[in-house]
Amino acid sequence: MVFNRKDNLLTVQRTEIRYVGEEGHYQYEIQDFTKGRDGIRTVILSKDALDILQKIKTKYEDGSDYIFYNQMHSGAFTNRLYRICDKLGIKKRSLHKLRKTYATKLINANIPESIIIGQLGHTDISTTRNHYYYDNYTMAEKQTFLTGTI
Repeated sequence: MVFNRKDNLLTVQRTEIRYVGEEGHYQYEIQDFTKGRDGIRTVILSKDALDILQKIKTKYEDGSDYIFYNQMHSGAFTNRLYRICDKLGIKKRSLHKLRKTYATKLINANIPESIIIGQLGHTDISTTRNHYYYDNYTMAEKQTFLTGTI
């Protein structure tokens, strides 16, 4: 993973996969490519998000460029996220749900499709729209869009 603080970029070159092993326990493995068409994804992040990732990386520094590895796999991150949701008194959200929320926010903000698919690593916008987008507008918002009034 490469941080480019000047441009708020994070280059993702590897991915973690999880599968059920022979004894029925989750196993984690690092692949040296992402699911995207070219195997590398550049994601634009806020400065705050980059700072958090840098803190995680520094805390678990082992000389590698992984954020999640061995003792700090994504499952541990998800568990921490759930504890934060509990403290805030909100419904638990997985990393995947956060990814879907991000996709929905980008689409609703009329971000160009090329940027959206680049951020999510999809090859076309139909994947994002069919699997990651959900209608989160209130009835009043829908009425405003359709009639121009509340």
